[in-house]
Amino acid sequence: MTLLSLKKVTYHAPFMAPEKSRAILQDVSFDLKRAECVALIGPNGAGKTTLLRCILGLNKFLGDIILEDRDISAMCPTQRAQRIAYVPQALEHIPDLSVRELIEMGRYCHNDYAVCDSSHPSVYRAIEQLDLLTLCNRSLISLSGGERQRCLIAAALAQDPTLLLLDEPTAFLDPGVREDILRWVTKLSTERDMSVVFVTHDINAAASYSERVIALRAGQLVFDGTATFLLNQQSLSQIYSRDFRLIPDPIRNIPVVVAA
Repeated sequence: MTLLSLKKVTYHAPFMAPEKSRAILQDVSFDLKRAECVALIGPNGAGKTTLLRCILGLNKFLGDIILEDRDISAMCPTQRAQRIAYVPQALEHIPDLSVRELIEMGRYCHNDYAVCDSSHPSVYRAIEQLDLLTLCNRSLISLSGGERQRCLIAAALAQDPTLLLLDEPTAFLDPGVREDILRWVTKLSTERDMSVVFVTHDINAAASYSERVIALRAGQLVFDGTATFLLNQQSLSQIYSRDFRLIPDPIRNIPVVVAA
């Protein structure tokens, strides 16, 4: 069952003269099934974050984005927030809140942004699923980067979304924590019947923790398929315009990608 459909989505840089304007996204089209976990990859400046912002309804775009048979552009912010949750790359400012208070804020879109519902089962479920029970009363400021990232994901889950978007959720985290975060994300996609799109610069993580990989290059979709078809010199060179070494890994049964 299709949850999200993008048809010829194009986005031009704002505040530029028409003759100087360039398409940051150009005719991007794909469908996303319910409970599907997709990695979004591509070089810097490819348009990955811009695409997430278009799906969130934050950028004015050409084309169509349909979520659950409804046009994203026709939804108000509250309606979008009740269906789509977003975890940014990093917090520019860490609020002086407890872990529980942050997660409770995820319920605002279901309460007209007036008061949060701390007794709602979705709050407790998110805390439990991200293993945050022992941290509930801690201040966000006192947490490690990995712990804080789990809190942000829990707050997003408290929205009860059908679609979760994560922009580089493992950036600046150590390898062990990165693996844990991605395991949680893929597990939650199945447990909650929730579609997930996560942006990453880690080709190996994209291949290991997603059912499908979509790649952008210069604003255009240049790859859409499984890791089996991604992990070869031809596909990777098309995306990144450079050579890679593919080293066999008998444990994962897929090669490890390193820059040549």
